[in-house]
Amino acid sequence: MTLVTEAIEFLSFKDWLGRSGDRTADWVVVACLWRRKPNDLYMNSVVASMEGGDESVRTLVDHFDWDVMTWFGNPCFDTMFGNEEMTFDPRDKEIVGEVTLSPFVISRYFHGYVPETFELVQSFLLYHNAFFVQGDETFQRVTTAGNIDIVARVVTEGDDRQIEVNRHHLRDYLAAHNAFLVRFHDHRRFSKIDISEKIDGQFTSTDFAGVHHNFQLWLRTDIGTKEHASVSRLLGKDVVLPYSSPDKDHVMSLNEKFAEFIVRRGDDGELHEEPSGPGNSLTPIYFRREVLAKYYDEPRRYSVEDSIVRCLDLWSIPIDINDEGLVQVWLVDLGRIPYLEQLNWKQFNVEPRGGITEHRFKRDLMAEFADPKDDPVFDLRRAFDRLQRSFQGREGEPLHRPLGELDQHNYAGLRLPLSEEWKEFDEIVQALAKLLVDSLNVPLLRRLTGLKIDGDRVKGSLDLLEELLTQVAGDEEAGRATAPLRSIQALRSTGTAHVKGRNFEATLSKIGLAGLTRYQAVRQITADVARVLTEINTLTEEGALVAE
Repeated sequence: MTLVTEAIEFLSFKDWLGRSGDRTADWVVVACLWRRKPNDLYMNSVVASMEGGDESVRTLVDHFDWDVMTWFGNPCFDTMFGNEEMTFDPRDKEIVGEVTLSPFVISRYFHGYVPETFELVQSFLLYHNAFFVQGDETFQRVTTAGNIDIVARVVTEGDDRQIEVNRHHLRDYLAAHNAFLVRFHDHRRFSKIDISEKIDGQFTSTDFAGVHHNFQLWLRTDIGTKEHASVSRLLGKDVVLPYSSPDKDHVMSLNEKFAEFIVRRGDDGELHEEPSGPGNSLTPIYFRREVLAKYYDEPRRYSVEDSIVRCLDLWSIPIDINDEGLVQVWLVDLGRIPYLEQLNWKQFNVEPRGGITEHRFKRDLMAEFADPKDDPVFDLRRAFDRLQRSFQGREGEPLHRPLGELDQHNYAGLRLPLSEEWKEFDEIVQALAKLLVDSLNVPLLRRLTGLKIDGDRVKGSLDLLEELLTQVAGDEEAGRATAPLRSIQALRSTGTAHVKGRNFEATLSKIGLAGLTRYQAVRQITADVARVLTEINTLTEEGALVAE
């Protein structure tokens, strides 16, 4: 391919026209201001009413000229038709034939003080209830299922910028408004190559028209400069059509589809399933514990309590952990969470095993109040919260400083391991250490003991706590009460915060965890901590805490 041929291909916008202006891509460019040579690209978009159906599209596509000015959407005062009287023009509507146009992207110009920019109309952002994420430069929305979708994104390079909208969310918006999108293009390109010999002179014009687009292309060499010999201009428009109907995700309603779950193994040895949904009774369904991993991993969106999983304020599902370590839910409750969420649960579905717990039987079938039994995480949370309330009431401040916003997940994510991966074990140990050791209220302990961390007698916050307990209950009680906390600190020091080796193995052996599975180890640690937090509360309530 010769240099002249390459230049003509570039100037002819074949790369742009060849992809149909990205009308079928996942992302649709709805506004563009790209002036970095050899390109000078400009695009803006409006919404056109589709009350006339296909005829509305034909009305706008039968000519390549723009139907609005670049300042469309910017209100102003102006004179009309030689009338000297100033009138206010909101510039929010333009009528072409019987088609009404309204802004979709508003071009903003600030007289060179700050760079030009674009803004999506509030109607689009409000329809999707979208919020802007600074730094990521995206507009995002929370779906009714609790998922996070990117609706639009801003792409910038220096002062150049463009806005891209997710095609699905764009067509959904258009369907709801019975409209289609019209994208107006005015692009120029420049080349140092003289293409006169290929265009039979200094100027040629070509039209490109179709059902959904209409462009006119100029190729010319009669306005060359020292920087370029040839210039092209692509002027015109194309359209993006709506869906036939809006996305039902915008309607908070009952599911229309329901996944099937295992209810029993029949005499034929086969697993039998039944669909969730309205009308189901309290049929127990069982899942591997890994089903909860997704919800523990994103505490900003989900919360997992001993008896329920919540997704913001969008949906929730009551749960329980039975004696076989399986997550048990009722079939009827599965039908109340989004269908895609049901599919997530289905992949962890197992045949019934272990039955329902006594406390769930009492709560759900007998309408009696009952706490979980043999749940060390529940016991730990309750003991920890009681201890903080007790100190707050007596001393005016808690024994442990509240975790900051960036560390709240350490409390929210407390759990028994869902797998036997060391990664999860480390995360749980780290969370326990932050909650129970790192957050000890050192100023309060200094005030109550009259001591401070000196690197000798008192090496850290646990030494201060043990000194406090020694003063109120004696050395033996104090040592026993702080031992599980020191075990957590040792596990973090020898294995979680550093490479695991002989020291870590020695620590496991010393604190009685050698040979246990990760699940068993965390269960024992958690149970021990729940017990000593209750003991610390009892000792400090019975002892005389006197501040100096």
